[in-house]
Amino acid sequence: KNEAVRWFEKAAQEGHVKAQSALAELSFHEGDHEGAVKWFRMAAESGDPVSQATLGGMYKRGPGVPQDYQQAVKWYRMAAEQGYVPAQRELAIMYEQGLGVMMDYREAEKWYRQAADANGGMPAMQLDLGKFYERCRQDYQQAAQWYQKALDGKDERARDALRKLMDRQKQEASQSQPDN
Repeated sequence: KNEAVRWFEKAAQEGHVKAQSALAELSFHEGDHEGAVKWFRMAAESGDPVSQATLGGMYKRGPGVPQDYQQAVKWYRMAAEQGYVPAQRELAIMYEQGLGVMMDYREAEKWYRQAADANGGMPAMQLDLGKFYERCRQDYQQAAQWYQKALDGKDERARDALRKLMDRQKQEASQSQPDN
């Protein structure tokens, strides 16, 4: 090991969260998933939301730990409750799909909305919320409003989503018209 890594390890063992998360990232990128889990867990247990969310992702996908959706939800929730937007999005997905928790659209909506409203409005998260309203709630008016917000925020993917939604509404309207 080089001298810098030894200093990071010393700082990490003494409880320095930034050193723990740096070692976790280094371990992960070197393919040492078990080492990454060790350091991410230390930083996560110290309250670092990025490490909590990353650990949640490892439990969701399985590198370095056995796949465990309940553990993923636990770590995502810790980060989400601190306002960490990527964790709020992931927690919403877990509730929407019933992974590690009972499927619960109200909880999913709550977390999607928090992510969408963060920092004055995040276009990518607004797009996700629009998709949720379209896909799960079949609330096309709400979906269109969130797609428009995402588009106003310069997320060009929202233009396609809005167009497809309008096409779907036109198609459904024409199918419900009685033949003359």
